[in-house]
Amino acid sequence: MLIQQEKTDLFSLLRPIKQPKIWAYLAWVDTVNQYRRTLLGPLWILLSLIIFVLAVGSVYSGLFSVEYFDYITFMAAGMIAWNWSSAILIGSGTIYSSNAGLILDYPVNKPYLIWSHTMGQMIIFLHQLPLFIIIYLLGGIQVNINMLYIIPSICIIFAINIGVAAALSILVVRYRDLNKILTSLIVVIMIVTPIFWKPEMVTGMRALVYYLNPFYYIVEIIRNPLLGLEPKLFHYVVSSIIALASLLVGAFAHKRYSKYVVFWV
Repeated sequence: MLIQQEKTDLFSLLRPIKQPKIWAYLAWVDTVNQYRRTLLGPLWILLSLIIFVLAVGSVYSGLFSVEYFDYITFMAAGMIAWNWSSAILIGSGTIYSSNAGLILDYPVNKPYLIWSHTMGQMIIFLHQLPLFIIIYLLGGIQVNINMLYIIPSICIIFAINIGVAAALSILVVRYRDLNKILTSLIVVIMIVTPIFWKPEMVTGMRALVYYLNPFYYIVEIIRNPLLGLEPKLFHYVVSSIIALASLLVGAFAHKRYSKYVVFWV
C-alpha cells in the first residue's frame, strides 16, 4: 500500500486509516532507528523531561511562591502536552525531505508517510507518560475516572497532527525558509502558552494572550486528565474545531499540491 500510485482526491489523506499496520509499523521502525546504538534508547526522552522539570521547577516555584512538588507536577503535565504540540509545527515540515530518496525512486503513497510521522510523535508522547506513573505511585495525584479523558484528547491531537502535517509538509518542502521561521516562533509560542504559569495568573485583556492561542486548548485537554482534573467542555469543543479545520486544510493542500512534491524535494 505504501509503494503505489496514490489517488489524490479530497479523501486520500484519510485512506491510511484503513491500513493502520502499515503506518504504525513504519513509525515503530523509525523510532527504533533513532535510538539504535544508544545506551538508554527511548529512556533519554523521559530522562530529559525529568531533568528539565526538576531544574526549571526549582526556580519558578520560588518565583511564584508555590509548593515545589505541586508546581513541578503541573509543569510536567504541561511539558508533556507541549512537546507533542510543538512537534506538530517543527517536525511536520521534514516529512517529505527526510523521505526524498523514497519519493524520487518510487510512486509513494504519501499519506502513509504523514500518518507514520504522526504515529511516531504519539509514540514519543507515550514514552513520557511513565513520569506520571511515578507521580501516581508517590501519591502526588489521586487516580480517578477523569484520567480516562486522556483517550479522546489523544485522538483529537492525533487528528490535528494529521491535518497540520499534511499542509506544512508541502509548504516547507516548497519554501525552505518556513521551517526556520517556525523554529524561531516556537519559543515565543511556548512562553505565551500557560505551561510554566497558570491561566488564572493572567486577568483582564492580557488573558487574550492564551484565549486566542490554539496551543492553550491542546495543552489543557492533555494536562487536566493527567492531573486527574475534569477538562472543560469548552476546551474540547475548541480543540475539535481546530482538528476539523486542520484536516480540511490539510486534505485540500494534499489534493492540490502533493503531485508537485517530487519536483520540490
